[in-house]
Amino acid sequence: MTNKQIIAALKRSDLTKFQNLNDLFEMARIENDLDLNEEVMWLSAKLAREKGDLDFYNLHKKTLLFAAPHRFDAYMMYVEFDRPPEKKFYVPRRKVLKTIVDDLHDLEDGKLDFLSISLPPRTGKAQPYDAKVLTPSGFVDMGDLVVGDCVIGDDGKPAKISHIFEQGVKDVYRVHFDDGSSTECCKEHLWTVQTADDRRYGKSRTEKLEDIWGNLKRGKEQRNNYSIPMVKPVEFAEQPLPIHPYVLGVLLGDGSLTNGARFTNREEDIIRKIASLLPPSEELSAQGNGRESLWGIKKKDDVRDASGFMTQGPTLQGLVDLGLYGKRSHEKFIPGAYLINSVANRVSLLQGLLDTDGYVHRATIEYSTTSAQLAYGVRFLVQSLGGRVTMQERTGHYKQNGVTYQTRKNYRLFIHFPNGDIVPVSSEKHLAKYNPKRSEIKRFIDSVEYVGRKPCRCIVVNNESHLYVTDDFIVTHNTTLGCFFITWLMGKYPDLANVMSGHSEKLTSGFYQEVLSILTDPQYLWADVFPGRVIAATSAKDLTIDIDRRKRFSTLTCRSIGGTLTGAVEVTKCLYCDDLVEDLEEALNPQRLENKYNAYANQLKDRRKEGSYQVMIGTRWSVHDVQGRIQAQYEGNPRYRFRVIPALNEHGESNFDYPYGLGFSTAYYMDMKESIDDATWCAKYMGEPYEREGLLFPKEELNYYNGTLPDGEPDRILAAGDIAWGGGDSLSMPIAYIYGDICYIHDVMFNNGDKEVTRPIVVGKLKQHKPHMTRFEANNGGDEYADKVDELLRAEGVKLNISHRKSPSNQSKMSRIIQYSPEIKRFYFRDYKNSNQEYRKFMDELTSFTVSGKNKHDDAPDSLAMLAHLMEYGRGSVEVFKRLF
Repeated sequence: MTNKQIIAALKRSDLTKFQNLNDLFEMARIENDLDLNEEVMWLSAKLAREKGDLDFYNLHKKTLLFAAPHRFDAYMMYVEFDRPPEKKFYVPRRKVLKTIVDDLHDLEDGKLDFLSISLPPRTGKAQPYDAKVLTPSGFVDMGDLVVGDCVIGDDGKPAKISHIFEQGVKDVYRVHFDDGSSTECCKEHLWTVQTADDRRYGKSRTEKLEDIWGNLKRGKEQRNNYSIPMVKPVEFAEQPLPIHPYVLGVLLGDGSLTNGARFTNREEDIIRKIASLLPPSEELSAQGNGRESLWGIKKKDDVRDASGFMTQGPTLQGLVDLGLYGKRSHEKFIPGAYLINSVANRVSLLQGLLDTDGYVHRATIEYSTTSAQLAYGVRFLVQSLGGRVTMQERTGHYKQNGVTYQTRKNYRLFIHFPNGDIVPVSSEKHLAKYNPKRSEIKRFIDSVEYVGRKPCRCIVVNNESHLYVTDDFIVTHNTTLGCFFITWLMGKYPDLANVMSGHSEKLTSGFYQEVLSILTDPQYLWADVFPGRVIAATSAKDLTIDIDRRKRFSTLTCRSIGGTLTGAVEVTKCLYCDDLVEDLEEALNPQRLENKYNAYANQLKDRRKEGSYQVMIGTRWSVHDVQGRIQAQYEGNPRYRFRVIPALNEHGESNFDYPYGLGFSTAYYMDMKESIDDATWCAKYMGEPYEREGLLFPKEELNYYNGTLPDGEPDRILAAGDIAWGGGDSLSMPIAYIYGDICYIHDVMFNNGDKEVTRPIVVGKLKQHKPHMTRFEANNGGDEYADKVDELLRAEGVKLNISHRKSPSNQSKMSRIIQYSPEIKRFYFRDYKNSNQEYRKFMDELTSFTVSGKNKHDDAPDSLAMLAHLMEYGRGSVEVFKRLF
């Protein structure tokens, strides 16, 4: 039996015994026959579901693993195979996302050079809810939590989730605090707060946000009224560290990391403390020249390796392993393992930082750095220990030889702790000045702003207060499907370089973290698919990952489009761009769009080597954005594909109603459409660039009625048909009921089918409305179309006035549309609630028509211009005059 015969038999389910299927799988594996393997794969999955047979289940897993390195769809299913169904990303969404997966596979198959993908928000994400919740292992998305998971309570201790309540789509507000932090919640969210009177009498209250925001300020000075409790020191689990946290704090504060492990300090107690904390094999060595107190951490012996080179000591090796060695002051950062660690280790790290680089003034400690990453790390450290921190950013200037230069941005932190167990400094000099008197410190609500409508959920935790800790980190827009694709390429081609870029460092950092999670989290089976592959190096600072060995150009490099790219990156496999345009504000600024395209062309595209390809994912805000300009440049090129999956299909139903409550219903999208402006709806949810600048028929400038015509017979009924022959264009035929000077567009024909599809519908519309006059465009056989419609109507005994007329050229067509735009704006159109899907599509095309850019279609406005012309010139007139002879 040939493989084709075997596949045919499998499709008929003739071979359903496990032994036969297992033999077939072995045959497919030996012959490397992916087509045969795929048939076994789907039949084994079907039988596993129907029969609940573990043998079929295991065979299905084996077949997926066999295909995973070669087929992206199989990889997506296998890499999450061991996760519970409700936690899987791809399988619940496969019905919709399979099209995108196939597009990505076509890139790898060499069929495409460029792929653009536009999807509504969060449809390609693993987390449907974007709130962050603190757990014993760090922050996670609210949408990833299940009953029984542990989160951090307000007492800093782990507490289990006892209940989760889905809240549906709600209005969401961002609550801003006076220390610069913020978080989001709905107006019914409960807050445990204190007013000024409450603080005076030592009591608290629990109120909804909507009951708070009307009384945020008090007194003539308009001081903040409501305070919330600070979290107690968070009890993260202790984990081993390569360098003592105090020593690392000193090296980050006063250290030089570019030539050994060295630091500058004159305080004897700090020097003694560091010496006591070094490993037994290391010691301090004075390296100053008398003008400065420079100390080096060096080995006590001169052990050399087989090549005769001195071996590195534990501290220097630790700096290398942590990715800190070689970093200059503005590049320093706190490694993640030191942030998510025991209270004692975090306090020791903070003391090392502040003893060397802090300034104490009674209860306030100031800390300054030119490294943004280090500043935010210290901020995280202080807040996780129950402290309060505010941060200022400023850029200085200096003159040299009459020229003004700008300094690096400086981050200045002001730190406060209550008088209690946490003492953030330990040096004799700082302890002599440090004098916190308050037993409690507070965080005050400063303002509340409306964000928009989002799906929400709430959790109940098993602790006394039922409070848990959230954070003000901003959520990134990286696409989970793209992260999986990059991990697939990294396993297949570890020696080739991939580059990911986006509009901000937070976006690229989020992408890096998610890719790293897929590679390292044991819940994902990446290591099974690519056995023997190892992560050779990672850098949270540089956002790079190397597979198998360190390379000049890493297997993955993540850099924002505004970052330094020249000389730092090279693309030999995939250039992946995610949301290069930040938001609608940027999309509406032509100069910013021009700058963004130039940055893409000069910093990203020119880093590509021959044979690499591009993936670009993002909201299509404008026809002039990066994707729009590429689409115009390569229009008609089959190797450039532009994929759009809108929120609603042609029937007005959701394309993303996933199982397990992960998706978005039709009702949700309809509510979003009514809740946001047209530009945002079209761009973010329907994948259609919406040009506000140059719109000829803005939605808000048109007239609407509820679909009910005035009493009595109309003066005239007119129809104008813009003929189309399929291929994307639509036959557009508005039907107008005219009462005096008012014209109601009571019905429309708007269909992109060929003539065999549209002609019977046109005949039906004309029989229904019986217009006094009907005119068709005569170009490209439109006259024959009109004659055929007239013939079909007469065959049914219906006689109507039907004519046809040549339409102008494209340039003249635009002129005609502009000429009749005032008349069109005086028409009355059905409102959204009283129109069908066909009418709504007609209106969408009309209200997105622009005179400043290239329109994909102009059938709706052109047919209305034809109608306006017919109204003006299609009416006969009679003039009575006196005989002259």
